[in-house]
Amino acid sequence: MKLSDYLKAMPRGYRFTLAEKIGCHPVYLSHIATGYRTPSPKMAVDIEQATNGAVTRFDLRDDASEIWNTNS
Repeated sequence: MKLSDYLKAMPRGYRFTLAEKIGCHPVYLSHIATGYRTPSPKMAVDIEQATNGAVTRFDLRDDASEIWNTNS
């Protein structure tokens, strides 16, 4: 699932809660959701964990299979 779709499905203000969980600024999280920025590998994993796998590292990074050595 795309991060933008995940955030749209969450209650108003959840972006702030998620940003706090992963330790980033809400604006930076919005930049990731819109594709303006790419999260670091660590942040991609943090987002995956904070969303309970709804948004995976493979959804967030085009090069995820190269980073984590999988063929997903």
